Amino acid sequence: MNEGQQKLTPSRQASKLLSTGELVFGGTNGFKIFHPDSLKDINNASRIMFTNFEIFNQPVQIGAENSPLNKHINYVDTITLPHNNSVFSISYTGINFIDPSMIKYRYRLLGFIDDSWQNVGIERKVTYTNLQPGKYVFEVEGEINAEKISSRILHIIIQPPWWATTWFRLLALSSLLLLLYGIYWYRLKRIRQQNKILAIKVNERTNRLQSANAELRQKNYFIQEQKEEIQAQAEELEEYTKEIHLINERLEDAVVKRTARLKKSNEELDNFVYRVSHDIRAPLSSILGLIALIKMETLPTKLEDYINMVSQSIHKLDTFVKNILDYSRNARLKVQPEEINFSHLLSGIEEELKYMQNTGNLELIREFNIEENFYNDPLRLQVIFRNLISNAIKYQNPYEEHSYAKIKISVNAQELNLQIEDNGIGIRKEDQQKIFDMFFRSDNKTAGSGLGLYIVKEAIEKLGGEILLDSQVHKGTTFIIKLPNLINACKTC
Repeated sequence: MNEGQQKLTPSRQASKLLSTGELVFGGTNGFKIFHPDSLKDINNASRIMFTNFEIFNQPVQIGAENSPLNKHINYVDTITLPHNNSVFSISYTGINFIDPSMIKYRYRLLGFIDDSWQNVGIERKVTYTNLQPGKYVFEVEGEINAEKISSRILHIIIQPPWWATTWFRLLALSSLLLLLYGIYWYRLKRIRQQNKILAIKVNERTNRLQSANAELRQKNYFIQEQKEEIQAQAEELEEYTKEIHLINERLEDAVVKRTARLKKSNEELDNFVYRVSHDIRAPLSSILGLIALIKMETLPTKLEDYINMVSQSIHKLDTFVKNILDYSRNARLKVQPEEINFSHLLSGIEEELKYMQNTGNLELIREFNIEENFYNDPLRLQVIFRNLISNAIKYQNPYEEHSYAKIKISVNAQELNLQIEDNGIGIRKEDQQKIFDMFFRSDNKTAGSGLGLYIVKEAIEKLGGEILLDSQVHKGTTFIIKLPNLINACKTC
């Protein structure tokens, strides 16, 4: 307790209500007994006093020679200091008859660079150094138990050095004006002398200029003849320009026609590739279905191995045909944004890839952080996810006990941040710059056509996104993809 009470912490075991209505509180220093009705508010008026004034950390003697104080600092309203008294301190305290240690102070110096209030708690001394000459007002106030204590003000005047006084500046200005007048008079005399010399030189140069003018007239006549000749050549050049322009127009017409023919040929070729790939997939799917039925029968071991080899080969061919179809669709079709259900999308891809070799050895981990619905082209997103997950299945590290592919999806109103991380065999550093090239394979011994990552990059660029790669051999690969959220484009869907 404080405010005249014992410094103890009240306890239930050391307190008692007497039959007289009095309260007893015990502590390490004794006990205190009082009646609640005897408690009265004390009107304790507090005020602030200045207690000391120091220059260069030395107390100022009152009335001493060259002392700025002729009486105690608490009874001074204004104090004047020479400029060389650059370090001074003001001490103050609050007068309170209950507990002065509870007073918290703050001060400010009006006229200073920072004249805001400085809260200093129970600190009762402030020091200023190297104040510029001028007038300042030091103000300090306190607070106790959420009650303000009236502020105390001290006016401080810092005198300028003699070289910064008004009379010295007037004297310096007068001396400068006299010096400038003397320089002006000297310069005027020099200019008059130079004018005489200049007049002589002007006459000499005038004569030379007259001679030069005569030579120039002759040269102008020669230039005029050359000008006429150049004009004739310009007219001839203009005729050539007209002929070239006509030839250019004919070439542009020819280029336009050939471009139209090439565009038509590309569209026909693209349609042909799409149709052929689509027609090839149908019998491949039928063959895969038949193989699945055959595997359900009891077969000799040798025949089962052959069936598995046939199944793997057809899966490779089917994947290649899918890549061609994906590439064709990405080139032909416009972006059609729809709301994306990532769980449904990934489940469909897992179902599609479940017959791939070693699929059962890979754990697919999903981590979603979706703050906003995501809108984009579902067909192209399916292509991106299918190719990257199938690569994680193909290129598992045989030395890892637990193979995984971790899919991290984070969506906000602006974009999708996608990371697909695996602990597979990784990609060599020298191959990472070429891994997105068409038909590029890091190792000719590996499976795949070299189209998958090329199609992934093409699809991402078609959607206005970007893809980055981080990979270490024998440690794994991480693909980092950013795609825009086309929620605004789909408001009219």
